[in-house]
Amino acid sequence: MAENKMEAVAKLFGKKLGEEFEMVWRDIVFVAKITEDGLEADCPCRHWDSFLVGLLTGEAVIVDE
Repeated sequence: MAENKMEAVAKLFGKKLGEEFEMVWRDIVFVAKITEDGLEADCPCRHWDSFLVGLLTGEAVIVDE
């Protein structure tokens, strides 16, 4: 099995695995966190894979406190 890279992805955004943060994607603000399984969010639309791609492409942003 290949090495899980999600911790490195979290570090790209200055976050730790499991750390909650606010995120804006397509004018929707919600709480999310990056885990070993990917991006989890409280958004009911459940397009979490799209959220992660949005972060990586700059379409979505993390709201810093």
